[in-house]
Amino acid sequence: MERERSGSERRGHRAAAPRPVVEHPVEALQRLAGNRVAAALLSVQRDGPRAATGSEQRTFVELLVRFFDGAADFYRTREMVQAVPALPAMPHPTPEANLAEIARVLAAWKPTYDNGRRMITDSLQGDAALTEQLRGSYERALSALHGLARNGPRVNVVLVAAPGRDDDQFIRNAAAYARTYFGRPAVPGDTVVVVEGVDSLDGLLSAVESAQTERMVRRVDVFAHGTIEPSNQLKLAGRWHSAAQLEAALSARRLTSEHLQSATRFDTGSTLEFHGCRLGAGEGERFLRAAGQAVGGDRGQQAVGYRQRWFPRRYQLDWRGHPVTDTGRDVYGDSALPIRFTRGSERQRVANRNRFVADFERHAVRLFDEVVAGSAELRSFATAREVADGTFSRARKIEIMRAMYDANGAWLLGFLHPAHQVPDMDPTQALPLDDYTFTREHAAWESQTLRIRVGP
Repeated sequence: MERERSGSERRGHRAAAPRPVVEHPVEALQRLAGNRVAAALLSVQRDGPRAATGSEQRTFVELLVRFFDGAADFYRTREMVQAVPALPAMPHPTPEANLAEIARVLAAWKPTYDNGRRMITDSLQGDAALTEQLRGSYERALSALHGLARNGPRVNVVLVAAPGRDDDQFIRNAAAYARTYFGRPAVPGDTVVVVEGVDSLDGLLSAVESAQTERMVRRVDVFAHGTIEPSNQLKLAGRWHSAAQLEAALSARRLTSEHLQSATRFDTGSTLEFHGCRLGAGEGERFLRAAGQAVGGDRGQQAVGYRQRWFPRRYQLDWRGHPVTDTGRDVYGDSALPIRFTRGSERQRVANRNRFVADFERHAVRLFDEVVAGSAELRSFATAREVADGTFSRARKIEIMRAMYDANGAWLLGFLHPAHQVPDMDPTQALPLDDYTFTREHAAWESQTLRIRVGP
């Protein structure tokens, strides 16, 4: 039975042939190479479900090495192709598409690598040379794959140590500080993963390894106690961990797929920063180097530690429960807080506002004199001449205190003594005053950082 012809065919026209899908030459080569490796892997077991011989299993692992090497070449080429302007007919994948592809490929590669390593351990007497070949090829492939996301949005990991006791005010302040100032990414498109209650080195490393594995890492910020006695150590859940223990943790994870996937997400644009006290002092270089390698391998990333550290506490003023977030509007403006929320005559509201301004200025001057004067932070708001002379008029003190307040919607006061409850009261009335570094920079209290570049 003859099929019914379309109108265009009856008029003597043929229907247009479907437009062929254009495959990128590099993708075609990788597909061909992948098919060949897959065929070779299948041929190892072509004789049915019998157990593979040692020779066949070695061949299997060697083919895996070749496969990962081919994948590394493929994705390095992809990164190079995406680095040049795209042709209109062949646009580059979006950053989101690259991240989705990386996630998809990682999910397929991870069990493949794990199976190959298990085969070496169980059936090939743990052949060290073959193990290193497989690890190296897999790491190269992962590095090339993550290269697709090198210039895309990244992940920031914030880790807060578990306290060793319930009343650990230092960790409580650190957690609040981390959530307040690190909870939002500084770079548009980036994401932030916050993990609190980290209680071991394994927990710390696992948190980094599991945080959005398709993305490159921009920062890892660790908030924990640190010490230099007897050597630089990190405190997690009341237990201290040395550089030697970090190196042991790295050694234990060196061959695992999770660690390799994590390490290849670090590069010269990645930073590992320890915010705990003293992790950059003394023999801090060894500690930071060990930590940088344990978390991110040798990828050129920076590891940063402080000779000393303090965590700022927000000191925000309010009027009857309404916070001051901008002094120009909430204190001095035509609709200041006492005017906005006070009933009564216009004269009464203005009188309330004037009293509010006077109270604010009196408090700002007292805070300047007793807390801020002589602080390192003052140098960012005063002129070099003013800092050198140490002479400020009352109006200038108020102007500086307003600028410091408006920069953060509050005054930030650094509280550094972990043994004391951080008071919410007026800091000029809190004791001991020396616990505040916003002010009284102790002679031995340094915020200098050590920047240790790990790797080449």
